Amino acid sequence: MTMAYRLMDDVVKSANVAFEEAHLHSMVTKHGLKIRDLHYGFWRGLSKAECHDFQDIVSWSDSE
Repeated sequence: MTMAYRLMDDVVKSANVAFEEAHLHSMVTKHGLKIRDLHYGFWRGLSKAECHDFQDIVSWSDSE
């Protein structure tokens, strides 16, 4: 089975969880939601000027 996420620290389960983007979209859709905003963080090499934060930020809402 392929893991759709990675943990920064296997001991601290709530520390920086990284989801594959396709899996994130699948989870959101499965629960009747839609992604409203997706902002990529500068951790991936983007310039700080074009990012909101170091981390990626995702917000979602009801699909209606």
